[in-house]
Amino acid sequence: MSKKMENEDVLNYVIVQWEGKNPPRVNIPSKWLKKIKAKRHDTFKISFELIHRHESEE
Repeated sequence: MSKKMENEDVLNYVIVQWEGKNPPRVNIPSKWLKKIKAKRHDTFKISFELIHRHESEE
């Protein structure tokens, strides 16, 4: 890992808006995975929180 990446702030969250008929797919940010040196078969906790409710008829 480069010195630049070690000192770089990397987001450990993703914000996704539901667009279309199917629920959104959520991917873990690759920069964060590289920063923590994630390996195959590591286990991650993914939590969900509604941060904005769109006012619509649906």
